[in-house]
Amino acid sequence: MCIAFFYLAPEKDDSGPVALILVMNRDEDLRRPTEPARWLGHDPPILAGRDLTEGREGGTWLGLEKRTGKLAFLTNMYTGEALNPQAHGRGHLVTDFLNSPQSGTDYLNGIFRTDKLFNPFNLVTMDWDGYAGRYQAQYFRPTQAPNSLCSGFHGLSNHPYTQPFLKTERGLSQFQSLVAEAQDGKRDRKALVEALITMLHQKERHVPDEQMKRQAGPDAEPHDCLGSIFVESPNGEYGTRAQTVIIVNKNGKVYFQERARSAEEDWSSHEFEFTIGE
Repeated sequence: MCIAFFYLAPEKDDSGPVALILVMNRDEDLRRPTEPARWLGHDPPILAGRDLTEGREGGTWLGLEKRTGKLAFLTNMYTGEALNPQAHGRGHLVTDFLNSPQSGTDYLNGIFRTDKLFNPFNLVTMDWDGYAGRYQAQYFRPTQAPNSLCSGFHGLSNHPYTQPFLKTERGLSQFQSLVAEAQDGKRDRKALVEALITMLHQKERHVPDEQMKRQAGPDAEPHDCLGSIFVESPNGEYGTRAQTVIIVNKNGKVYFQERARSAEEDWSSHEFEFTIGE
């Protein structure tokens, strides 16, 4: 289970200098080999964590390309079906977009038309418009054509965009309140980031969840631990292992923080500040 919340400023917006606020929890097997967020290469320069699993090396769940400001993140779709081991790695969908010259719409339309096999997923791409100082976002899952996302607040976990889990709905409400406080000047960036990390660390379980049950299938019962924003499995082998906060101002200045933990439960923090295009 992964979960993300993000705010897209409208084209004409007097609410403040922020163009994008995005937060995300990556939930995964804590033993899965992973590299924390860092700059990957120089042409183009991509900031992302990296999957080191054999056969999946180089894929990621979230990344941002410095030169153009393009951004993308992916969540796997939760189902009760076994994964197809012959399918292509989904993490490369993010890095392939960031490495490509295509817009999000063109890239997603290409995936929609491809005959490549993937296990179910959600993919959000974002294109930076430096002139307008805003992002334009698109959403795609393999069963339907790509859709543009409007400005405002969005939440997405391992469910179809229009069929959220309870934890997505509850978390989105909290996210809206925190962003509103920042826009009203009640929180500076440091306080906002701390509040967002606290939100991502919530362990309250929003269960039972009928949507999660529908996706699990008639013969499966979802684990209650999956109903929280911060996930911890009973055996301690699966859970939230990376938390990311991204804030982009309308002038293209980026703040990127990732908190990540290893299988030994040690947390580390990585912060990056830069300007798109520089």
